[in-house]
Amino acid sequence: MAHEINNPLESLVNLIYLIDTAPDISATVKAYTQEALSELSRLTHIARQSLGFYQELTGATSFDLNESVDDTLAIYRKRFAAKKICIERDFGEDVLLKAVKGEIRQVISNLLVNALEAMPEDGTLRLETGAADEDHIVLRVIDNGSGIAAETIDRVFDPFFTTRKGTGTGLGLWVSDNIVSKHGGTIEVSSNTEAPNQGTKFEVTLPRTPAAVP
Repeated sequence: MAHEINNPLESLVNLIYLIDTAPDISATVKAYTQEALSELSRLTHIARQSLGFYQELTGATSFDLNESVDDTLAIYRKRFAAKKICIERDFGEDVLLKAVKGEIRQVISNLLVNALEAMPEDGTLRLETGAADEDHIVLRVIDNGSGIAAETIDRVFDPFFTTRKGTGTGLGLWVSDNIVSKHGGTIEVSSNTEAPNQGTKFEVTLPRTPAAVP
């Protein structure tokens, strides 16, 4: 039940986040969205507490990226197992960063769900972390799904854009892009639809210590 409740909650959080960060909303509407986020936080805490996953959305803290990836992956491990997807982990050392932990986990969660939906049974998901340079760390989420067509890949970060008919809100990658940008980082995508090397790679680069996180 916790898994089933958590999935629509993720969509709701993405939708409210979109409204709350819109530049042209009134003070009254923003107050309503803040109250909605507060109530959703209570629900997500209950659901994620059941899953051993606590979302922290209060402010920037120092944490290990590898631990956050593993904690988030634990939520979806049964779903990956149900599709017989092999998960490969290549984690680097010294991947501490200062950021809003819950928001970075939201990015990881969105990328994992995106890969899960794109991959066939018996697929392979590869997760990589490491130092991009002295001041930045990188996370790569690489799947061997069907890939993203060249004519649509430039739209994957657009709000409400989705290639999954009847599922998904088309907000996960848009929200992820906004969160990463807010932290002073970048998120890039590359993809191949040609067999036998088809698949998609998302690469998130984050500063170890962002200048400021709103």
